[in-house]
Amino acid sequence: MSNEETIKLKVDLSISLANAKQEDVIDTGIPLSEWNALTEEERQKRGDEKWREWIWEYIDGGWEAAD
Repeated sequence: MSNEETIKLKVDLSISLANAKQEDVIDTGIPLSEWNALTEEERQKRGDEKWREWIWEYIDGGWEAAD
């Protein structure tokens, strides 16, 4: 395993309720050298993927037919 620094992202999730916000700093596991080699579009895609993985730890729900 490399000792290279990895990219960390400040992430957040909020809903339309007062004080309904969660913020964290997550380690993406993406080495700094790899991140620096990405285009802005690729960085956006990778960041979005990591954010989506993170939000699923906080989202739960479902649906059913209403009468």
